[in-house]
Amino acid sequence: MPKEDKVIHPRSRKATYLQRAAIKGTKKEGRKAKLFICHKLPKLRRFRWMKEYFMKTDITQVFTDEMMEEMLQAYLKYVDEKLAEEKKKRRGAVTTKSELDTTERDLYESAHGIDIVDLTDKRNCTEFFTWDGEPAGVPGFKVRNYKSKTAESLLETVWKEIKTNQENQEKK
Repeated sequence: MPKEDKVIHPRSRKATYLQRAAIKGTKKEGRKAKLFICHKLPKLRRFRWMKEYFMKTDITQVFTDEMMEEMLQAYLKYVDEKLAEEKKKRRGAVTTKSELDTTERDLYESAHGIDIVDLTDKRNCTEFFTWDGEPAGVPGFKVRNYKSKTAESLLETVWKEIKTNQENQEKK
C-alpha cells in the first residue's frame, strides 16, 4: 500500500521550515542572476564581439601579441562608438544599464586591465573558434589581461613607492 501524503498544518514548525527554505532558494537565484549581469555578462558580450570580429576577417590561425593588441583597440573603438550612439539617443536622460559598457574603456585604462581570450595558444584558439556563443562555454577559455601602457607604468611607480616606503620603515 502506498504511503499517503500527510497534510501539513500551516502554522507548524515543518511548514515554517519549508517556507524559509523556499525564500532562501529564491534569494539565492536572485543573487546568481545579479552576479551574472554584473560580472559575467560584459565578458560574454566581449567574447561574442570577438567571435563576430573574427568571422568578418576570416582569421583562424594562432595570433601574435600585435594582432591581439589591434583587435583590442578595434573592440574599444566599437564600445566608444556604441556609447556615443546611446548618448545621442538619450539626450541627457537618466542613465541606463547600457552604460555598463563605459567600464570597458575604464577597465582597460585602470590597473585592473581587461580580460580577453588568449588566442596565442593553439588549443585555446581552436576551442574559441568552435564555440557556439553560449554562456556555459565561457569559463573554459584561458584569458589574458591587457592594460594600457599608462596604467602599467603608473602601477609600476606605485609599487616602487610602496617598496621604498617599506624599506625606509624597516631601517627606522
